[in-house]
Amino acid sequence: MKILLSSTKGFLREGAGVFGGVENFTSVFIPYWKKSKHSFIAFDFRQPKNKKISLTFRTKSEGKNRIVIIKLWIPGLEILNLLQGKHSAETELIVQRLTQVIIQEKPDLFFLNGFILLFYVLMVAAKRASIPIVAVHHGVWNKEVKAVNDEQKIFTKKGLRLRRDLEREIIHFAEKNIFLNSVSAGEFKKYVMPIPKNHLRYISLPYNPVFLNKTVPKSKTINPDKQLMIGMVGRWD
Repeated sequence: MKILLSSTKGFLREGAGVFGGVENFTSVFIPYWKKSKHSFIAFDFRQPKNKKISLTFRTKSEGKNRIVIIKLWIPGLEILNLLQGKHSAETELIVQRLTQVIIQEKPDLFFLNGFILLFYVLMVAAKRASIPIVAVHHGVWNKEVKAVNDEQKIFTKKGLRLRRDLEREIIHFAEKNIFLNSVSAGEFKKYVMPIPKNHLRYISLPYNPVFLNKTVPKSKTINPDKQLMIGMVGRWD
């Protein structure tokens, strides 16, 4: 199977020093794909220096896999216009070019790994190319949007609604939606929309082997009067 993988700059690294939800998931996924019988095309999105609507491609190969480095800039408001069918001719041309590249690469599947605004453009292109989509939800994007807006007050009510509609489009576009646990899926239902049961799957966040490379120290007996109470905060998504 030939799989199209969404990515952003830095997410194609592997090994030590790779942390964070999507980045950790992808870094552990890379060694698997190199050993698997599948081949991959990674669309690695990068932001050009001049923030004008633009699209450029550069490709490089790693054995049977290919990385397509895409420098793409479309303003967030224009992506919301694409959602509403009110986008410019420039944006339409970019979507058409992405669609043609996907058709030329001939993937069997589009693996949507997390979500950022630019990935919606890629989703639309994959849909036009009739490529099945499988989406991995690393948390709930709209909870992050709401948290930012609660602090900075940068979005209007319509802007917040349209961003929620963007995340809803993932459910409408994807054949399967993968969540890392039932808590995350429950939060998605609460903040975004319900997920049809036949489109829902759970795959836990993979561990990173880098944490297993150190020798486990011997346990020590500590005076109860000197024991420390340690609190920990972890990700549930």
